[in-house]
Amino acid sequence: MKPKQIEIGDFVGNFEITGNLGKGAMGSVYRARDKHLHRTVALKVLSSELFQNPEFVERFLREARSIAQLEHPNVVRLYEFGVHQGMHFMAMELLEGGSLGDQLKSGKVFDQHAALRLAIGAATGLGAAHAAGIIHRDIKPDNIMLNGSAQVKIVDLGIARRKKEDSSLTQAGAYLGTPDYVAPEQIQGHKDLNGQVDIYSLGITLYQMVTGKTPYGGGSLRACIVGHLMHPLPDPRDLRPELSQEFFDLLCKMTAKDRAERFADMDELVQAMKGLLESGNGPVPATPAPPPPVVHLGPISSHAKVPPVVAAPTREPEHSPEQLQHLESQLVRYIGPLAKILVKRNAAQIHDFGNLAERLADQISDPNHRQNFLKAVKPSISTKKPP
Repeated sequence: MKPKQIEIGDFVGNFEITGNLGKGAMGSVYRARDKHLHRTVALKVLSSELFQNPEFVERFLREARSIAQLEHPNVVRLYEFGVHQGMHFMAMELLEGGSLGDQLKSGKVFDQHAALRLAIGAATGLGAAHAAGIIHRDIKPDNIMLNGSAQVKIVDLGIARRKKEDSSLTQAGAYLGTPDYVAPEQIQGHKDLNGQVDIYSLGITLYQMVTGKTPYGGGSLRACIVGHLMHPLPDPRDLRPELSQEFFDLLCKMTAKDRAERFADMDELVQAMKGLLESGNGPVPATPAPPPPVVHLGPISSHAKVPPVVAAPTREPEHSPEQLQHLESQLVRYIGPLAKILVKRNAAQIHDFGNLAERLADQISDPNHRQNFLKAVKPSISTKKPP
């Protein structure tokens, strides 16, 4: 039986729903009040579309276990986990300060010192996770939040994985993450991921904090991925000349293509960031300079988000899970692990199956392969002629 729609005033376990906080890849988050402890919490409820899928139920449970294992000031706190009338939920610490993503979308750009202080908090929380054997794998501004005292909190451990964990939960697990922030070894499908993927993603986040944009975002998904794999980090001083050389060197080491050239672990990174703060390198103006007119935050932020995070479409997608799985299985033959990201992103925006197949075919560079793909996924629809 499918769980009913949650509305304001409903109870989920001991928690009364008092408002909506947002929607993520795995479910919705509500403001709720514990009827016994009179405590306001953030209540995350697994999506009704996913609650019958054992893989996503297990992933949701794994997130709760990961949070519960990490009793650290820089990691969101878990109060309760349970199942109510078929709905899996977790009650967590309510973070009134919002996320870094919210601030960046509003146009805020941080000065070097402020960005480093926030990054130190994030790195400290991630260091605790790594010490517990947990790798986040999806660090980005939306997953770095602040409480009412502006203390950094790491959130959303939905795709976190323990270092020695069996990857059978998802065959594509090594590729999960958000394209604008994903480390090269995640893109390449390495099975031996370690905490250095989080160092890379935090470096991309830190770059965005001081420039208002991601280094490889703003264009096509393919260009973004190629940037992560091949292009050197753009110098942020082209946008913010007051940033120091030492700060740029730090970013370059965090985002090195070869993980052997990055910081060894979060402890080493935290010490480097603290040393840079204490050295006072780089004069920082009292009022940070705004980004130049060419920085368009809107398209960048929408590109960086996983599709379920954006506002729900006006009508339900027309694609069944079987159709999407077929598209992915065919597309992966031509472009590799990027297929999963492309299918998921485009399916959330394109409701006609024929148009969706055409859009995905555009990602295949070889005309013959493109035509073969279209024949395989929609034989009853005329294929596009190769250019």
